[in-house]
Amino acid sequence: MWKPGQYQESNFVLDSNESRGAVSVPSWSSYSTVLSKSDIDGMQKLEGQLDSSLETLLSSDASLGTCVCHVFENISDAGVLTYTLKIVEDAILPGVEVRANLLFGVNTETDLLSGHVGEPSNNGPQFNIEPFVKLLSNGDVAVQARSLYVLSLMLSVSGLHPSQADLIKFVISHVMDILDTNGSNSVIAACLQSLSILLRNGIIRNHFNSRGGVSALMICAEKSYGDLGSDSQYTFLLCLWSACFDPKGAEQVDQAALAVLVNILKSEPPVRNMRVCIAAIRLIIEDLDRQKAMCETLIEAKVPKLLDALYSGRRIKDIELLVDIEWMRKTLVANFSVLTTFARHEQELLTKKLKWSMVHEEIFWKENALKFENNNFSSVRLLLGLLKEAKDEQTKAVACSDIGYFVQYFPNGKVIVDSHGGKMLLMNLLADESPAVQKQALLACSKIMVNNWVSVKAN
Repeated sequence: MWKPGQYQESNFVLDSNESRGAVSVPSWSSYSTVLSKSDIDGMQKLEGQLDSSLETLLSSDASLGTCVCHVFENISDAGVLTYTLKIVEDAILPGVEVRANLLFGVNTETDLLSGHVGEPSNNGPQFNIEPFVKLLSNGDVAVQARSLYVLSLMLSVSGLHPSQADLIKFVISHVMDILDTNGSNSVIAACLQSLSILLRNGIIRNHFNSRGGVSALMICAEKSYGDLGSDSQYTFLLCLWSACFDPKGAEQVDQAALAVLVNILKSEPPVRNMRVCIAAIRLIIEDLDRQKAMCETLIEAKVPKLLDALYSGRRIKDIELLVDIEWMRKTLVANFSVLTTFARHEQELLTKKLKWSMVHEEIFWKENALKFENNNFSSVRLLLGLLKEAKDEQTKAVACSDIGYFVQYFPNGKVIVDSHGGKMLLMNLLADESPAVQKQALLACSKIMVNNWVSVKAN
């Protein structure tokens, strides 16, 4: 689980697509008309410092951050700006809180905004972030993306001063704009990486959720779902999980958005992606006011069967993931008993139009099969009637499935079905033009052929 202050940063995501040395080293002397000699000397000091000596340099020269800011203010060349941002990134990683404070720290004892109790960084140092925020309006996309990343690193550990409120709003608006547009995969990936870092700060998380950030995040993921690589998918899930620590974030995930997370689970993602996905779903369905509706979506999407397979197969070794899986299994079972009733199945049968839902799942039949004896098996007779009369393939397929479960879970169910001509109806559907109907009819026929279900279950 998330523990404040325990993060291991990776380099900027776009560096996987471009060599970190691809940007030419500026000839600082050629900028002597816009930079002072001390600025040029400062930038040359920062270049190529070994990590072991960098902190000593930063501690001994308080003017280096000012030199960097002067570059941002006086030079417009995108290559130089990108190169300088890389220098800053290298200078503050690792140890952002200490090193960024040495470079860009602002000494103040006036009220720092306080964030949520127990969360990291809200009472940390205050930084001069304005030069980086201005770069978000730069015309070069690479400069914007890298500036957002460096900003995110600093803001994640920052104590935010009231005077910075407008700057923070601008940063969040910039992120929202990227999520709302159909940007390239690399731009989206860079934005998600930065957002996952920003959301560690409780104040920023609160602002993001107040702007409908989670909704924008889910819409972006739904549009880009097929194009999200494993790493970007993980970063998206990390953003969602972080945002949902705030109830205002979790409540923005509706049933349609929850289906996106279900699709990710069903795609058999890497364990780290699955861990964060399930943890995010847990945060979403912990809200008791919405739990029933959310659990219905998960049950109809056959998530319980997926969780059972993961848990019983012990394919997962991660203890915390297993704890979350077990919690979700118990929660879904508890809500299933509320959501699934025999009366609901009867009502749907009377409409003569069936659709795949929780009342046609195996767990429903395990609990309700004996009730189908009511009124001289009237529900069974209605199901058999649908095998002959239904026009749409989904109704016929669901009816076949239900007959198969009835045979499996009702004592002597095979005899009941056969006495009403059900076996022949199912066999006729083996030649149906719909592959889905053929499949369900074949499954039901195979269950009728089983002579001893008790023996099958024992084995």
